[in-house]
Amino acid sequence: MNYNQARPFILAGFSLGGKSVVELMKHLSEKERKQMIAAYVSGYKVTLADVEKVPWIKPATDSIDTR
Repeated sequence: MNYNQARPFILAGFSLGGKSVVELMKHLSEKERKQMIAAYVSGYKVTLADVEKVPWIKPATDSIDTR
């Protein structure tokens, strides 16, 4: 899959869309994760179980954190 010619991207979703972002993040390849700048999840709780299952799901540490 190369729809965006390997450009960086963000994921964003609210409520059910937020859940979809979390589920999508669980299945991203390493290459896709390196292209992703940030994921914004609103209206849905990212659980400790999500973070334990998928170690690349990490909260931002400040307002300019992108990795």
